Amino acid sequence: MSVLLLSFSSRYSYLLRMESIWMLSSVLKRIFMFKVILCPEVRGTVKNKGVPLAGIEVTRSLVYSGKETLDTCKTSEDGSFSFPAKSERTLRTASIFHEVRVSQNIGINSDTDPVFFWSCIQRGKLPLPDVERMLLNLNVDISDEDKKYWLEGVDYAEPYGVRTLGKY
Repeated sequence: MSVLLLSFSSRYSYLLRMESIWMLSSVLKRIFMFKVILCPEVRGTVKNKGVPLAGIEVTRSLVYSGKETLDTCKTSEDGSFSFPAKSERTLRTASIFHEVRVSQNIGINSDTDPVFFWSCIQRGKLPLPDVERMLLNLNVDISDEDKKYWLEGVDYAEPYGVRTLGKY
């Protein structure tokens, strides 16, 4: 009988220790996890030579730490589309050796090749105000040539490149 009690007692003690470790790790994750905004909200329209493209599939590809997230939506009758903001909680940014870089690509699949009308590599946990403003007004005409914008300002450590078909 004493062997049985000892066995039950040690198992119960083991379960309590495991539960305590789980609770502690859960609390530590909440304290040390960071929110990385992969992409702010996106709203825009897609046209071809001024004519709205209705019912086409728009794809948003976000790559962070080797993991790709894909979102798709269909354009409405007036060619408009939207994506909600996308974020991720991670422990990676707690390291001083980790630089946050998020690759953002938005485009459509045409008859021949994909047409990307937004391409940017975000550096840092938060998007820049100019990038947020541009993505809220991503009105493109796929017949236009793409443009590269270099964003410079006080908030940027170095010029920030954005390639897009949008006009700003």
